[in-house]
Amino acid sequence: MKRTRIFLGLLVTLALTLSLAMGAFVSAATPPGANNNNVGMSFSGIPTAQQAGENVNYSMTVSNPQSLGGLLSADAANMTVTFYPSQADGTPSATGTVVGTIPYLAVDATPVTIGPLTYPMPLLNPGVTAAVSRAVLNGTILLGETGQPFSIVKEVIIELLVEPVGGTAFPVNKLGLLAPLAGLLGCAGIVALAVLRKRRQA
Repeated sequence: MKRTRIFLGLLVTLALTLSLAMGAFVSAATPPGANNNNVGMSFSGIPTAQQAGENVNYSMTVSNPQSLGGLLSADAANMTVTFYPSQADGTPSATGTVVGTIPYLAVDATPVTIGPLTYPMPLLNPGVTAAVSRAVLNGTILLGETGQPFSIVKEVIIELLVEPVGGTAFPVNKLGLLAPLAGLLGCAGIVALAVLRKRRQA
């Protein structure tokens, strides 16, 4: 009887130990009760119009503010920002470069800014007037028991800045251009009249 109790006690202890060990691998929503993903990313390029070969500065800012209206934002983890620069045809490259990693971003933590990243405005194909670049934020939002993957895609359009051919144009005063010519014609008329008078007098 005593051995049976000891054996049952060992089984209960083992069961509790296993359940605690299994529970260690499960992550509940963080913070507790979180029910909303409020992670966001802004993406900008300056200047918004540029000549081919001139630099454009790109920046991405990742934030995780608290939700409004009764929802509770969750923390985010294991985030990466990948940048896809524009190509000659104006579209984002098919292959990107990871430009930033954010291991953890708690709710209401200070936003994380990546950049400025300097890339030249591509030499665009004939007829293409704008360059589109893309930024992708991937990560895990700590909702539910195991967290949920999420992805945010943003694009920026930089217009091709083209200078006028032949330099800078200024408005022209046509009457001002004709004034010297009119003066010459008037002088020629006076000389012609004087010559005619002399001939008549002779």
